[in-house]
Amino acid sequence: MKIKYFIIFFIIVLLVLVCYLLIPRKTEQTLENRVLVIVMEENFSQGGQSEHEYQQQKGIMNTFFSLIFRVSRKNLDDKTLSEIIDVYGEDYLANQFKKAAKGYGEIIILTDEEASYSNFKKVLLDINGQGKTMDIVLDLHGGPKAIYFYKQKVYKEDIARDRDLKGLNIGYVYQTVCFGGQNIEFWIDIGAKVVSGSKEGNAFVLLAPGKFLKFWTGGETYYDAVNGGFKYELRIQKAINRFSPVEMFPLDERTLKGSEMVFVGDKDYGLK
Repeated sequence: MKIKYFIIFFIIVLLVLVCYLLIPRKTEQTLENRVLVIVMEENFSQGGQSEHEYQQQKGIMNTFFSLIFRVSRKNLDDKTLSEIIDVYGEDYLANQFKKAAKGYGEIIILTDEEASYSNFKKVLLDINGQGKTMDIVLDLHGGPKAIYFYKQKVYKEDIARDRDLKGLNIGYVYQTVCFGGQNIEFWIDIGAKVVSGSKEGNAFVLLAPGKFLKFWTGGETYYDAVNGGFKYELRIQKAINRFSPVEMFPLDERTLKGSEMVFVGDKDYGLK
């Protein structure tokens, strides 16, 4: 994605976020005894070409970022693109997800050092000790064999062997993690009712999670909510490509197939 088209993209995203957050929910469900855990960490992954393009358009981009994140441009001028995303972007997006998940008794957002695997594990055990049901959204990077928590690649075999995590009261695990579909079965063994993850690289990670949360808390089944979020962001990406002077999103067959969600567990899981 060319950095000079980020402005078009983010403006459309903001309009979309405002619109869907104002749409009334289909049903009102009680979530008072549930805890939503959102883990979000980029690990300073923006670099190379993205950073080069950002530096070329830094003036206009920082003006835009200052408006979106409500921060002075002076706070942005000495930061790289990765630093801006880490300091401001993660919290902004996590809060959008939080708004979409209205109704939970508690929402815990883990970023930066708090998104370490050890702290994530501690949070889950604390919630379980309170006798509450937890739902998990993992907005992290990953690969076929591992999930990338804060500055740490955690292999799925290590999580599967962690005896402390057995028998947790987990409702669902929703992952934006690339190759999440290959890091999926152990969540069921740990105690989750249903889990999803992309077949390969996931290109739908910005709007889909928030829309999923809105659908699910509104009474949709897990399966319908996940696919609804996927289709929603796909429509937005297609619309942006249609009006952009260049194709901003690669929506070729390989990208679409790789982003498709794989499910294990009770796909009809939902609020009763």
